[in-house]
Amino acid sequence: MFMESNGLDAILVIGEHEDAGPANYSYDTWFTNTRPGTTVLLPRTGLPHIIVPAPMFVLDHMEAGDEAWFPQRVSASAATLLASFRQSQSLG
Repeated sequence: MFMESNGLDAILVIGEHEDAGPANYSYDTWFTNTRPGTTVLLPRTGLPHIIVPAPMFVLDHMEAGDEAWFPQRVSASAATLLASFRQSQSLG
């Protein structure tokens, strides 16, 4: 309801990577079960997407034997964010 009532199609949550030093708040980890430093795309409809900056983020889950809560893509580009948003719109 928040996004709809405010005319938003999505919310983008950007986390500070752990290499930047300890972040005061790791907002991205509130929405994921992964390491700090991800970008989370929360569309109004459809599943959220996690954009991770390096393959190791995905491999950590595989090594632990668990799965990420939402679909993940490895990239740090705007094109990946746009593709994820378009995919979420077509699924929602």
